[in-house]
Amino acid sequence: MHNRVDGTAIEVHGLTKRYGDLIAIDDFDMDIPKGESMGLVGPNGAGKSTILKSISGLISPTSGTILINGVDCRNHREAMTGVGWERAVDSVG
Repeated sequence: MHNRVDGTAIEVHGLTKRYGDLIAIDDFDMDIPKGESMGLVGPNGAGKSTILKSISGLISPTSGTILINGVDCRNHREAMTGVGWERAVDSVG
């Protein structure tokens, strides 16, 4: 039996990150329910690391909303309490 915790752990809406004229992330949305795991898959340069760095607060997004357990993590570092992420790299070839 799957025991899922109700609610949303991470909400990302309209996330955009620009580096000058380069648009690294353009209007990205994602909701992760509490108790769930997720992965980002895509080619090099697709913005996966930029998304994770924005969520974790390592870089500031140009625009958009990032909520962790309903708290805006850009203004409240304690929002990251209890959130973990792991980077795994696997090449297929």
